[in-house]
Amino acid sequence: MLIKVNPRYTSQTCFECKHIARRNRRTQANFECVECRYVTNADVNAARNILAAGHAVLSAEGGMR
Repeated sequence: MLIKVNPRYTSQTCFECKHIARRNRRTQANFECVECRYVTNADVNAARNILAAGHAVLSAEGGMR
């Protein structure tokens, strides 16, 4: 199943606290949240955000029943 989600800001959004900031993405590979200090690989963080957005689309709260 393919679910279309908006990828905007997924690489700048902290998966843990949802804080969005350009400064969260210090390098291409590293993600460090300036708010909660969560640290991970930048691609992993973005992928987790995209997965969560897909789950939201499928949920009842996302408009699907």
